[in-house]
Amino acid sequence: MKSRSVVLAAVVAALLFSVGAGCGRRMQPPVIDSAVAIPDGSSPRGVTLVVRAHDPDSDSIRLRVEWGDNTETLTAFYCSPCSIELGHSYSASNVCPAVVYAFDMNNVSEPVITTVPIEPCGKVLWYWQDPEQGAMMTSALVANDGEDEVVMSYSWDDFRFYAVRVSSGQSKASAHTKFTEYDFDGHPALCAATGHVIVGSNEGELYALTLGSLARAWRWPDVSTETLEPFVRFGAPAIKGSDIYVGRDQDYDSLYRLYKFTDLGGSVTKAADYVLGTCQAVVDAPAIDADGSVYFGTDSGYLIKIDANLSSPVWRVAVERGSEVRNPALGGDGTIYCLTDSLGLSAFYAANGFPLWSRPFYGKPTRLAVGSSAILVGTSAGMVYSVRPQDGNLNWMRQIGRGGFETAPIVAANGYLYIQDDNDVLYCLKQDNGAVWWVCDCNSYLPGSGRGGSPRPRKTGLTDYDPNPSITSDGNILVVGRNALFCVAGYAHCPLDPDAPWPKWQRDLYNTGYISGGR
Repeated sequence: MKSRSVVLAAVVAALLFSVGAGCGRRMQPPVIDSAVAIPDGSSPRGVTLVVRAHDPDSDSIRLRVEWGDNTETLTAFYCSPCSIELGHSYSASNVCPAVVYAFDMNNVSEPVITTVPIEPCGKVLWYWQDPEQGAMMTSALVANDGEDEVVMSYSWDDFRFYAVRVSSGQSKASAHTKFTEYDFDGHPALCAATGHVIVGSNEGELYALTLGSLARAWRWPDVSTETLEPFVRFGAPAIKGSDIYVGRDQDYDSLYRLYKFTDLGGSVTKAADYVLGTCQAVVDAPAIDADGSVYFGTDSGYLIKIDANLSSPVWRVAVERGSEVRNPALGGDGTIYCLTDSLGLSAFYAANGFPLWSRPFYGKPTRLAVGSSAILVGTSAGMVYSVRPQDGNLNWMRQIGRGGFETAPIVAANGYLYIQDDNDVLYCLKQDNGAVWWVCDCNSYLPGSGRGGSPRPRKTGLTDYDPNPSITSDGNILVVGRNALFCVAGYAHCPLDPDAPWPKWQRDLYNTGYISGGR
């Protein structure tokens, strides 16, 4: 009885197919929705080809892939819609494009042919070193100067601040301090209102360099002789319009301050300063909300909200006494997040500083990023966490690699997360589950594997943290490594996530630390 039912069903299906064909219905070919080849790290040149396809008639689909090196793969049938992953290793140094043919189960129509360029995602496109083979020591700043998109940072080995073309890795412009052989040791930000790169030096000066040529527009306090330099360092600035907020080490009167400057184009004016006292300093860069209020942490364990004119704190909360309060960042609903050693990640209501929750981690957390639905944090123990912003509960946690994570993650569009460990290994993770998509050991692209050479010098004070990576407008990742500046191929359709409230260190490509409004 059972076999007779099966035969009857087959006959009915054949009749229906004949009727459909007789009525003029033409079977449609399968559609390849996307095809991306991703380096998987296997030797000699392994890739994983991910093909997503569907059939308009709901037929099953099979693929034939011609890899471009005189080999091919024929798959089994998959139900539509489908996502098919195929692994392949190339022996040639240059990978040819693959061609993917999609067939439905009836094979009644011409196959769809899609030429798939093997995207070099997860490999170093170029690396940059100064003429002395020195590396960068400040966080990456990315901007378009009207001619080129450039990445800017300071190279400690030849005492110059550089602009490097992201398209080629070639130096375009450079600058040095007024009295040469001092460092631009502040982490830079761009004041788009005036087109100035704002960066501090270990002379105790705050500089504005013109975007493009890096010509000096102004410096403050701009002493006349080297012997009068204050040698009091500035930290990383936050910028709203032409207003600049930046912390400073102990001034001439042994007091720590938060400064507000106004960039006037050809000059600068000190608009205000807030005195913190002798026992606490600003840690990291401030954050600025849509109303212009400024948030900053101190090395004595406080998180402070102050008005835009730095006249008086709106509130002051003891987060963890004796611990640095790092990386203040704003969520889309105005919640303020920060990191400390023992409490880990803490959330506060921005209106009054009311504590909402805390989430401890395994290892020391130093940087965070806020995605559209999760807060991402790496720790010194090599752990990566995805945390729910509503209550601090975990979405997932992963032990990734062998190094620790000291820099900020980058939340890219379309579900990718990039995070760099302290061995300059860049990981691409999936935001939804923490799965490692690919790994790039940047130093392995240097001659002799790049393990030697002079280490980046250790710094002290407000500039004492590793330089943070950034991302280009076309999705490539810029890693400020200990031996070189690396450009790692990402995905053109996955730039910095425009829907994430705080997707990287200091929020945007300009490192402004300013969130213009809720989402």
